[in-house]
Amino acid sequence: MNSTTNFISKPIKALALSALLSVILMFSRIFLTGNTAYIFLSWNLFLAWVPLLLAFILRKIHRKPGRPFFKIMLWPLFSLWLLFFPNAPYLVTDLIHVNYQYGAKYWFDLVLIYLFAFSGLSAGMMSLYWVHQVIKEVFNSFWGWLMVACCSLLAGYGVYLGRILRWNSWDLFANPWQLLEDSTTQIYDQTAQAITLVFGLLLFCSYFLFISLLHYKYETYGSIQN
Repeated sequence: MNSTTNFISKPIKALALSALLSVILMFSRIFLTGNTAYIFLSWNLFLAWVPLLLAFILRKIHRKPGRPFFKIMLWPLFSLWLLFFPNAPYLVTDLIHVNYQYGAKYWFDLVLIYLFAFSGLSAGMMSLYWVHQVIKEVFNSFWGWLMVACCSLLAGYGVYLGRILRWNSWDLFANPWQLLEDSTTQIYDQTAQAITLVFGLLLFCSYFLFISLLHYKYETYGSIQN
């Protein structure tokens, strides 16, 4: 197994382990309490993994030599990735479901939802890293970081559309005109602007920390060609 394969497989295994632990804790809560209130977290985590899968396919197509037909698919894939990308930070908003009655159950629920949120956000950071690398290789570093900043803000707005207006990613296909109307008219709403800015900043700072840790690893243990 070469270094590039290791670079891909190790974080994916770690993300899968984090997701598995999250699901185990969720089913443990169901077994102990008989309450299935938090089962929706597993679906939200699945949606957070969709952009990771799309980014992986995008990266594989970009690295494939020749075959111009496949290269044309990069931009539709990028658009689809961007559509599902807000599902990663959206999991952070599930913390509102914690019942604020202090006790053992409160702390268990807090850790449970936090682990789901952490798993989803980490998957989102990995997907953003792969897309960032593709954009840098197609254009340059400036356009790569501009894409990161723009996608962070767009994902922040996507969180608002999902949490406050209750839109889903697939509504772009099921109810596109109503979604487009809400998306364009709500831009001037102060709550929309605040959530967009806060979650956009959360995503950008999280990604900056993520990539800084990668660079620290490279500087300490040697760079990996990826």
